[in-house]
Amino acid sequence: MSRGLILTAGLLAAGCSSDPPPIREAAPVSGEKAALAAFDPPAKPAQSDPAAAKLVAAALAAHGATDPATLAKLKSVSLHRVGLTSTKEGIRAPLDWRADFQAPGRCRVDASLKHPGGPQNFTIILAPNSGTIAEMGKPDTKTPITSEALHDCNAQRSEDEFMLLFPLADPETVAVPAADVVVNGSPAVGVYVWTPALSPALVHFDKKTGRIVRVVYRGRENYAEMLKQITVREHGQFGGVWLPTKFELLTNGRLFLDVEKQTFEIGKTFDADRFKP
Repeated sequence: MSRGLILTAGLLAAGCSSDPPPIREAAPVSGEKAALAAFDPPAKPAQSDPAAAKLVAAALAAHGATDPATLAKLKSVSLHRVGLTSTKEGIRAPLDWRADFQAPGRCRVDASLKHPGGPQNFTIILAPNSGTIAEMGKPDTKTPITSEALHDCNAQRSEDEFMLLFPLADPETVAVPAADVVVNGSPAVGVYVWTPALSPALVHFDKKTGRIVRVVYRGRENYAEMLKQITVREHGQFGGVWLPTKFELLTNGRLFLDVEKQTFEIGKTFDADRFKP
């Protein structure tokens, strides 16, 4: 069974198996370690800094995610992700990843990995306190996910939920200013945020478009905490909302996932059994 991408690749990632697969980190990515080293969040404040809160609100508006109806749609989403991940042999293997999300806490992933040793196809279903994994299309192979793997899976699911924007609009979210940087060759303004999904995270928004271009946070992969960084290369509009369509995920400074194409269907209605572990 394949492991670790983010719910992430991701974000929930394509692998929360209790049987760890042959996935590992790739070679270091030149020039990105400095951004990871800059992740030094302050203590969580009691309330948001007004300027940082204004920046987050402006970013949500730039993404088209401000009104309650749209934010509700972002809590019930299907996505399709195609890209490359790393094998233990150092090969960048093609990955096809389909996921359904229903907040709070429910997710289903159907993933296919073209591993050099043979294709790996599996389904992961997560409920708030339980989960299963099975060979895709073979429900009789379904087995419970261990508590340790479930911990990783839920952390990765939170990563993907963060990129769906609605956690930034949560009343519990707190934000403070962070240093501006250059991402994708363009100036980007930064904030540290504490949200129900990621807490804390260093987020940078493109100064011109206002959209998310980088997120740095401490996540989980392969039963361990890792420093992760998502760099968004392109956005697309889905149901009036701008969401990432092309991005890279680094774990501890190494390229772990390269998403070449990602599409969304927001406001999706699911059958009652869709998320039944």
